[in-house]
Amino acid sequence: MVWTMLIGVMRNLSTQTVLVMMLSLCGCAAHGAAGLDDLPSYDEQSEDVNVEAGLRAMIPTIDKFIHRTAKGENIGDMTLGLFISNILGKLSAMDEPLSARLHQGGRFIDGYLSEVFQYQDQKEVDEIAAMAQPGNLPARKAAAAALECLRHIPNKKTDPAEQKVDREELSKALAALKSRLDDIVSQSSPP
Repeated sequence: MVWTMLIGVMRNLSTQTVLVMMLSLCGCAAHGAAGLDDLPSYDEQSEDVNVEAGLRAMIPTIDKFIHRTAKGENIGDMTLGLFISNILGKLSAMDEPLSARLHQGGRFIDGYLSEVFQYQDQKEVDEIAAMAQPGNLPARKAAAAALECLRHIPNKKTDPAEQKVDREELSKALAALKSRLDDIVSQSSPP
């Protein structure tokens, strides 16, 4: 029965895809697929380590962005937007009130950015920064710094002098974000 279903599905796939699937199935059968008992259990602490490792891995990209802006290159809005969206997703996984704000109404991070942040960017940066004031809340501070980066994406349709100012402001915002992420990963165990 399983083979009949697989053959039905494979009729709609390319030969190469079918070959890869068949080899994968044979490999699983030959080596024994992991049983349900072998699956890792949910461990909140390991999730935190994974989030922090993900943030740690993003720091070199921030350095590259800072270097590119220093050379006079504009970072595209799509490139920076996706990068910051990824950072915000990781930060919201570390902080429940931040997650509640960014995911309010069941939206994803990109929904927050396009439906809320786009229309009131300074207000959002200020409010998330204020959420960090009651104590040392590094994820919220980093989220505010990440959003600040999005406020300074150079527009190549504007005057070159204005683009230069935006690049300088973006470079400062990226440096602040890097500092905030450094604070988070330095509080965790080394890689």
